Amino acid sequence: MLPRSNPRCALGGALIAATSTLFATVPCAASPTPAPLPPAVAAGPAAVDQAIDESTGLPSYLVQLRASSRTTGPAAAAKLLDQVLAETIGAARVRFRYEHALVGFAAPMSPAEADRLRAHPLVARVEADLVGRVATMPEATPTDPNAPNPWALRRISQADGLAPAFNPCGANGSGVTLVVIDSGINPDHAEFAGRVRRLENFYTGAGADGGRDIYGHGTHVAGCAAGATTGPAPGADIVSLAVSNTNGDYASSALAAALNWVLMPGNVQLPAVINISLSGQQRGASASVLEEAISSVMLHGIPVVVAAGNDSWPSSWVFPASSAFALTVGAADIDDHPAIFSNYGPEVGIWAPGTGILAADWRDAPNGLKLMRGTSMASPVVAGVAALYLQRHPPTAAERALPATIATRTYLALMASAARGRLTDVADPTRAAPGGNGTLGGAANRLLQACEHTAPASCTDDEPWIGSSKSIILGDGITPIDASFRCVRNVRNPAGPVSVTINTVSLGISIQGGALSAAARVRILDATTGSVLWNSDAALTSEAWDVMAARTVRASGAAGVYIEWQPVATSGDVGFGYAMTATLGGGRSGFGDIDGDGVVDAVDLGILLALWGPCGAAPDPCIPDLDGNGAVDAIDLGALLAVWGPCAPSLPPAYVADCSGNPVLRSYLGDNFRDGPGTLPRPMRPDPIHAPNVVYPANLDCEALGWDAEEGNRNSVSSDDPRTGAGSLDDGFCGQATFAQCLAVNAFFWGRGLGCNEVPGLAPLATLAGCAKGEIGTGFPVTGVQPASLDPTTTVLRQVVPQGVTSITELRVVARPGNIAGSSSVRVPGWTHVPSMSRPLPTTEFPVRVTVRFRDGGAPLVVDRIAVTQPYGPAGVQAGVPEPTRLVTIAGILPSSAREVLSVAVQAMPEGLDCISSMRAMPWGGRPMADDESGAGAEVSKDGGAHWSPVLTAEGARFQAAMCIVR
Repeated sequence: MLPRSNPRCALGGALIAATSTLFATVPCAASPTPAPLPPAVAAGPAAVDQAIDESTGLPSYLVQLRASSRTTGPAAAAKLLDQVLAETIGAARVRFRYEHALVGFAAPMSPAEADRLRAHPLVARVEADLVGRVATMPEATPTDPNAPNPWALRRISQADGLAPAFNPCGANGSGVTLVVIDSGINPDHAEFAGRVRRLENFYTGAGADGGRDIYGHGTHVAGCAAGATTGPAPGADIVSLAVSNTNGDYASSALAAALNWVLMPGNVQLPAVINISLSGQQRGASASVLEEAISSVMLHGIPVVVAAGNDSWPSSWVFPASSAFALTVGAADIDDHPAIFSNYGPEVGIWAPGTGILAADWRDAPNGLKLMRGTSMASPVVAGVAALYLQRHPPTAAERALPATIATRTYLALMASAARGRLTDVADPTRAAPGGNGTLGGAANRLLQACEHTAPASCTDDEPWIGSSKSIILGDGITPIDASFRCVRNVRNPAGPVSVTINTVSLGISIQGGALSAAARVRILDATTGSVLWNSDAALTSEAWDVMAARTVRASGAAGVYIEWQPVATSGDVGFGYAMTATLGGGRSGFGDIDGDGVVDAVDLGILLALWGPCGAAPDPCIPDLDGNGAVDAIDLGALLAVWGPCAPSLPPAYVADCSGNPVLRSYLGDNFRDGPGTLPRPMRPDPIHAPNVVYPANLDCEALGWDAEEGNRNSVSSDDPRTGAGSLDDGFCGQATFAQCLAVNAFFWGRGLGCNEVPGLAPLATLAGCAKGEIGTGFPVTGVQPASLDPTTTVLRQVVPQGVTSITELRVVARPGNIAGSSSVRVPGWTHVPSMSRPLPTTEFPVRVTVRFRDGGAPLVVDRIAVTQPYGPAGVQAGVPEPTRLVTIAGILPSSAREVLSVAVQAMPEGLDCISSMRAMPWGGRPMADDESGAGAEVSKDGGAHWSPVLTAEGARFQAAMCIVR
């Protein structure tokens, strides 16, 4: 009913925009035509990505009244809503009424009507009803890392790597309700074994099916959390709340309605956990209504687990990942790297497996499985483990009466039991490019574990720390802290001021005089000035949005902050503790600036000399101990003198200073977009929550930043880059030239620093028409690339070959190899939106894996090789061959053998334990086969090679991959 106002193209409904320029694109479907509008009523959105009502053509808005659902019962809320509607737009247009998670409604209206509502004395806020998207990613993986059972379950079963089998430590989620807010669920799938208790629908437009899955995302998500063979909680009951349309788009109003439904009496019983694998861009206070709803659900004792998002952005840029009342989950790969697509930052409370995740296939019930990846998969793995925790530690009678602590202790227990320090960043620009991808980006290094860890609350920790982020945890979420315990900790980094983000605080809650009161108090104080930066008492009484906006605090100097835990009650249990993440950066003070005034000078030297010798007892800050060795000594003196003078402004993790000195995401540097003079400016909004209107153009095109290029990346983005490399003309001539010189003479530029003797030359156009005499060929003449519904970043195709092949000395395929890491810009009104883009690999060599299967059904031959890639150059472009197309040559596959070949698969090199690289892709070229054509085509597997099916084009024709075999 409410399509997005700016629909985005998707490849086969599943690919992220990051792959759209590397692979063939599919035109966007036209938006439904709205009904004619009454005269003098303006149609269209008032904000970017605002939902539009199909029946009226008016933009949709969320309206929240000043009454709080915490103190206003449903009957009183209904009366207030009736009054406001009677005095404003009337009740006829209302799509959703909210009387439980918040007090408000959603309705289409003109911007003028929205302004009049804002002026109503009972209305707290009116926000655009924005459209987001399920946090979807591609669907498959090349080989099966999921034996004997899914690798994600084995990875969360022991801290130091894959366990032999899944170990849930005696729990299965029985007695817990898992609520999946997504695209729906196919309840007929055997993975759910009759455990889907409710199907509710909050999307009423075209294709709606009563809460059953209409996109395919929600079924897989539910399987990741509670599948009988694929989820950590196979005993949990499941409730499906469908909010998205058939393209995976959802309106904020539908998400709010789903959360409101959860709190309606009788719908969901404790214990329960909610998973939300949805994502939408954050624009300042535009998500305050949804934040109010999430906070209400959490305070009613239901943990809310959310996906961080798949943009390679700070998670603070998107909602609900930025929520202060949810547990935000980032995705990790099988090599214990943050997945390159995952959002990051200190709001990410925990990481979980999110690539090559095996779970239910909605279209292949009752038994079909498929592999997908994304923070959408990581989040339900965490939700499933939350169900295990709630089964082991169900709400007590006191908590059922006042359930505010249930969710926070669940969050804390999962973070405290996580394996710490196991994830490592991907920094190689030829693997994870641009450089902002595949990084923790200031997030705490916590990797989910299914079995819980208990330990008494301890005030000792390794402070200060060296590095960009630190996990700070007090308590285990399981053992209550009594009133005799107090703790003061100094958190600082010798390299400069720190920021601290509150991930969760779990305090005992009571009601005093009709208001919430805590049995303990947590405060964060600036160690330099003594001022209070954050106070749990204030957070307890603040509006939800204000809590989210204030959850990150910054120290004023190198002394860092003090974190205090103080009991308020004089006896009994007062809470469970807290989890926070400290990061370095974001201020003008830096390393060696002891007094925090922005310059290293005689004052700092005097402080250092005055405190010479061993550091005192914690928590007193030992600020001059610059190397963190527990003493102020000659090493610290030398370090201070080496940085004498003004401090360079420090930046938050995953940011760089652009040519103008402004903070810009690292992922902007070195991608396919030129960020500099003479181009369409790409907008940078450094702080969408606190400063949503601060936007400036990214400027990376200068010598200091290598003309918008990372170290090690040979691609040229800027035509002003004076560095030379090999350039080839169509006639075969090769010479040294700059990128701009190659453009001027229509030559192909291979990359900076390459000599002509290092490149193989351009591929002849004739290789697109067929193979040489005596070779065995399939898929010629090449007319396109594999169907867009098969994502080449993770899908493996195999081409069945004619009979009689018993050796392969050389293999040539036509494909589009490239690096899938991408970068995109935020949507800002008045600025051109830059979509996500992949970039081709800068080198002429490309690692591939060739898998040869035999007609005898025995073990396949797997060969890893470095392939030679040759572009078709400007002549190919003029002939209609897309530039990323390459002739890929692989030598030395199969010596002469008695075994006869059945099929050959060629893919971008997997990494780690047979898990597809998250950085490379190789969509295979070829052609559709005629209806009456004999011969074998290509085949594809959705479940890692267990089952194969024919590759079909969008028109239903068999597809044959382009391949030449030299025997």
